[in-house]
Amino acid sequence: MATIIFDFDDTLFDNAKLKKDIQEVFRSFSITEKHILETYSTVRNAYNYNVHVNAVKNLYNEAPEEKILKALNDINLSQYLLPEVKNILQRLNKEHHLVLLTFGEKEFQEKKAFGSGIEKYFKDEHIHITQNHKVETIKKIKLKGEVYFVNDKENENDIIKKEFPDFNFILISPENPVSKINWQI
Repeated sequence: MATIIFDFDDTLFDNAKLKKDIQEVFRSFSITEKHILETYSTVRNAYNYNVHVNAVKNLYNEAPEEKILKALNDINLSQYLLPEVKNILQRLNKEHHLVLLTFGEKEFQEKKAFGSGIEKYFKDEHIHITQNHKVETIKKIKLKGEVYFVNDKENENDIIKKEFPDFNFILISPENPVSKINWQI
């Protein structure tokens, strides 16, 4: 049995596509691209729908806050799972200890993880959402056997590698998505 630690955004979940769809919701309420991006940049580190809508509301007093929130909350988050993710996690979950480790605002990351439907592959205590560096969270995780870290951020992998040189790193990219990895662990 190995421990496989998965990053979430852009590793298992198409966060870039979700961002585009969120922007489209705002545009459908006549919010300009400039204001969408400007307000996103101010709330990025504590992002959730409510915070972003609030920032937009501060610019546009007449913005229909409740309608925008409803449209955002109606987004089907399961459509953003990258191809084959559920099949891969289901197969790996039978033999390995799976951990989800993601950076971001807790409420929103939970919404995405649970809305995507992948929480069933990770026991509750194996879903970790942090606003600190992932190294600090990894130190608190009970690891079993050989450890694999699956992530799309090479610079983050380099930092983690310094602290955990025995980890095996799998870099995810558009050319090397989760679905193309040889999962013979």
